Amino acid sequence: MKIVRSIVAIVVGLLVGVLVVSLIWAVGHVIYPQLEGLGKMIMDPDVSRQTKFEAMRELPVGALAAVLIAWLSGAFVGGAVAAAGASCCRCVHAGIIGGFVLLASVMMMVMVPHLDWMIIGGLATPLPMSLLAGMFVSALFSPQEAPPV
Repeated sequence: MKIVRSIVAIVVGLLVGVLVVSLIWAVGHVIYPQLEGLGKMIMDPDVSRQTKFEAMRELPVGALAAVLIAWLSGAFVGGAVAAAGASCCRCVHAGIIGGFVLLASVMMMVMVPHLDWMIIGGLATPLPMSLLAGMFVSALFSPQEAPPV
């Protein structure tokens, strides 16, 4: 039954992570309305990569930071949920979520040109954030020491 619990913990962690990323992106779109039209243009295969990169460079730093914050928050919260649902190896479960967020970030960076600082942040931080969440959850749910006899 441990394997079933592990799989469920990872799936739920992934779903929660995606939800968190989506919610933060939605807030970013409310704060920076120019992101709405840009999203369609960036995903259009007929638009050149250079045009997409120039459009990204013109965005406010806050709009780009919101994307990075969304990736990091999704990794942290998703990792925490996966770790909390696991019966053992909590950091491993959280790390799996971080790996998925890292993979999704790389896929997005391949599809859409990003600025250098976003690439560095997107590659360097999802896995450590999810592992940090796993360590926090492990500390919260650490086994109780047996009382002295």
